[in-house]
Amino acid sequence: MKIIGVYFNPPESDVYERLTRVFLYSLRKNMPDTRYEVYEIPFPIIEGKRFQAQMEKQRIWTKLALQQTEEYIIMDTDMMVMGGLTEAFKENFDIAYTSRRLFRKPLNGGMLFCRPTAATNDFWDEWIENCKEAYENKSIQNRNNSKCKGFAQSALWHTIQNYAFPIDIKALPCHEYNACDEEWNNINYENVKAIHIKGRMRKALFGPKQIPDQKVYNLWREYERECYSGNQEHWREDYGVMSLPDFQANPG
Repeated sequence: MKIIGVYFNPPESDVYERLTRVFLYSLRKNMPDTRYEVYEIPFPIIEGKRFQAQMEKQRIWTKLALQQTEEYIIMDTDMMVMGGLTEAFKENFDIAYTSRRLFRKPLNGGMLFCRPTAATNDFWDEWIENCKEAYENKSIQNRNNSKCKGFAQSALWHTIQNYAFPIDIKALPCHEYNACDEEWNNINYENVKAIHIKGRMRKALFGPKQIPDQKVYNLWREYERECYSGNQEHWREDYGVMSLPDFQANPG
């Protein structure tokens, strides 16, 4: 099993770099035997094009997913891995996503558990096509967003709900596998496998904003202090972060 992550490195900001560093530290700390590939991606710049960064990330996710030959998790790097993610593969599925029972927030698209089957690859192709349609057509994006917030995330929900081909798709609980802002106040720290540093928490960590959950805030701060005790200048080399310079902005 392999974990795959990508992150953009925007100009004049180290937020995603710091989030990714804590992500990698948490992975080594809590799942030390897990193999991973993490890529730093040039930040795409096309002025006035909404969702361009999200679209570019989805293209990269898709290309990486279609190259896999073993079980893999593809996930955002603004997370803390707490351990036990491999337990998901005890279940039978082609693709598993993390879900909750909330209107317009029925899932979080930042983590997918996949087996490299033909059905999984076809699903990735369908998802990227739905993203492209939403990227070029505002009415389609509005349609998707009326059911599930986000860009690639809403296209994922639309794909899941309307996929016409045989595939085994499983929903895993967000509160256990991908605890986001909706789950922070009810985290069971004995069982949670990943905590997602999103929205209000990110603003609190990197700016003078109200802290939405003190335990998550303190834990991330502690992990950052621990990981910064090592070599700071060469952390990418230490963690094996790779670059994908051939992935350039492409609005098509």
